[in-house]
Amino acid sequence: MKTLILTVGSRGDVQPYLALGAGLHAAGHTVTLANLDAFAGLVSEHGLGFRPLRGEFLELLQTDQGKAAVAGKGNRLALLRQVTPMLRRMLDDALVASEGAELVIYHPKALGGYSLAEKLGIPGILALPLPLYSPTAAFPSPIIPVGS
Repeated sequence: MKTLILTVGSRGDVQPYLALGAGLHAAGHTVTLANLDAFAGLVSEHGLGFRPLRGEFLELLQTDQGKAAVAGKGNRLALLRQVTPMLRRMLDDALVASEGAELVIYHPKALGGYSLAEKLGIPGILALPLPLYSPTAAFPSPIIPVGS
């Protein structure tokens, strides 16, 4: 099966999906990981295909303006005006990366994973390496540490 894995963020956001992709590849699947250019070499080292996603908004968040807005001290509207076209470009990249995919596995930071799969008429799977949205008694949410 031709599988596209979408993830965006730091190495900590990428590495779990590399492991998942390597496991799927070992099981006979063709796996492409779409992420920031900075991780192209790492992805290739794991024997997976790579497709680039622009992550301009992540760079913007590291600026003084971005940090202030996230902390609630800056002009969030001005930041949003800058980020919106950046996110659109990333979504366009994801659509290009999905060419030929039969399955999309995605991290929510990559945005649009579910909608992309729906548009293509293929399965889409939200894969989280931690129990952020579906905590259990054994693994509570790190944001709201209450077991279910």
